[in-house]
Amino acid sequence: MHRVAVVGTDDSILIFARLGFEVHVISSSHFEPLLERLCSENVAIIYVVETLMQEFKVQLKSYQRSEIPAIIAIPQGKSMGVSGEHISELAEKAIGMDMF
Repeated sequence: MHRVAVVGTDDSILIFARLGFEVHVISSSHFEPLLERLCSENVAIIYVVETLMQEFKVQLKSYQRSEIPAIIAIPQGKSMGVSGEHISELAEKAIGMDMF
């Protein structure tokens, strides 16, 4: 069975544990080592809060070339619009055109 992880910087992501997801509340300085570990452990889907997606945008590009893991942005508090942009990029990659 594939694993799903949620990574964020505050307790707002703890609700995902009730859905059976792995939850990692971390500081941004621990994000890259955690991401490398989750990828090496073949976690299939990694949800990441917008603030971390924005801060580590360049580093995340290398992971977005592969099918696994799927790294997906989720809003944190007031949305920064990063998750919407990210979903649009994923849709374009999947079907070859921007649907949004």
